[in-house]
Amino acid sequence: MLWADTPASDLVRLEQVAEAVMRAAGARQRLTVVASAATLWLWLPVATVPAREQLEPVLRQNPDVRVAIGTPARGAEGFRRSHREAVEASRLMARVAAPVPLVTFEEVELVSLVEQDPSGRRNSRGKPSATSPRPRPTCTRRCAPNYGSSGTPPPPPNGCSPTATR
Repeated sequence: MLWADTPASDLVRLEQVAEAVMRAAGARQRLTVVASAATLWLWLPVATVPAREQLEPVLRQNPDVRVAIGTPARGAEGFRRSHREAVEASRLMARVAAPVPLVTFEEVELVSLVEQDPSGRRNSRGKPSATSPRPRPTCTRRCAPNYGSSGTPPPPPNGCSPTATR
């Protein structure tokens, strides 16, 4: 994800920076979407996050442009997750008004997790961590198999109601 500090930025220049980032990352092609007048979403078919040393020369030439990078991953879900991570990294940079030209999700992941789950019971992929208490079965999971198979549902077990979703 690339964006310029100035709202009335030149999209042609952002496209040029996106092209330079693509080359610096060693990619041969890119997917770019104009998200706003000063923001481009950029996806590169790379297996690893480009080294900071590869991208810094491009960003030094464009001091008002910022880049946030998600974790490279395969497939449609990896594509979506990487994008969400880049958006989250950029959001955190904006929130703290960090004048940093480049951030990876890996660098801000812990802060992101703490903000999203102060209890610390979920890992970076949104799943319960190994130290989380084991979740109890939900009322919905216990009650749902008994509903809909006949005209009248049996009484819910353990005081559950059909709409309970603990």
